[in-house]
Amino acid sequence: MVRSLLLGLTHHNLEAKFMKFFPKPNDATAPIAGVAPITASRIEVPPVSFQPKVVVPTLRYPSLDRNPAYSTDRAEKLFVIRDPDSKEVKTLVPTGDVLQGYLNYIFVFSDRQGNLYTWRTQKEHPEILPQIHKDLIGTGFLTNGGSYKYRTIEEQVNFMEKARQFNLRAITAIYTDKFGILSPFIPGITYHKYLLLGGITATKNVLDNIIRSHENNIVYGDRWAKNTIVQEDESIVEIDFDIELIGEIAQEFEMSQLLYHILLFSSRRKEMLRFLDNYLRENQTHLSQYHIPVVEKILLNYANYFADKPFEGISGGIKQEIAELIKMLSSYCR
Repeated sequence: MVRSLLLGLTHHNLEAKFMKFFPKPNDATAPIAGVAPITASRIEVPPVSFQPKVVVPTLRYPSLDRNPAYSTDRAEKLFVIRDPDSKEVKTLVPTGDVLQGYLNYIFVFSDRQGNLYTWRTQKEHPEILPQIHKDLIGTGFLTNGGSYKYRTIEEQVNFMEKARQFNLRAITAIYTDKFGILSPFIPGITYHKYLLLGGITATKNVLDNIIRSHENNIVYGDRWAKNTIVQEDESIVEIDFDIELIGEIAQEFEMSQLLYHILLFSSRRKEMLRFLDNYLRENQTHLSQYHIPVVEKILLNYANYFADKPFEGISGGIKQEIAELIKMLSSYCR
């Protein structure tokens, strides 16, 4: 899936703060063979096109109008904004930091008080697009009625607004135009890094937010732990909404994708499985919205598709852990 570079990784001091709360990670558990293979018969969906508005790392803003609520000065590369909460007019200047995701550039700005903001634009990355499509086939989404698209900037902002209306834990937009999205900088570390460091507690917040989102028919797309920020108090914020999942099994796929990556990245898999066991038992009513056999099938597909291949520096697969998770789902969520 999309390998986006997430903003929280720039705050190394916060990572150090997290480290003191977690025990030293253990080695990944070796996989066990025997999980049923992915169904061979497939009806492949054609690859989806991606047409970014900005394809080079340049700051391109609209001209000033007569009475702007938000404005920019192209020559000085400044943002002049009116804070949506305090209504204070602020001038934002670039810090010089330009972060890159697979489908976006992220420019970091600061106001005079030192508050940080991000300006996120799209970019071309033709190499990753075939892999995204291949992964969605291999994990069973596109072969079981699912489809996907790349959200435009406008569609991403509309999605953020919809999530805000339901009081969900998702990043918000301060200003947008056809080139990009200005948002508050979210301090913290990515959820995948949190899991690698041995964190578990924030997993409840991640799962609660996903379930509440699905109850309101909101599907983020591409929830693979790197598109979630864990803050110092272990609250979470979802970011990066480039991919939209479509179809009757979109929610089941998103939940399966999240559960798989929770176990993949966790350095305390036994403890994480115990946590998930308790969580599933306590949330059977909320989990009844999912067609659990579909979730189980997608989890099996994930375990087989990625198998024992090294991923993100993690060697070995998690077939055994996925098998245990499926047993829990079968016990509590039928």
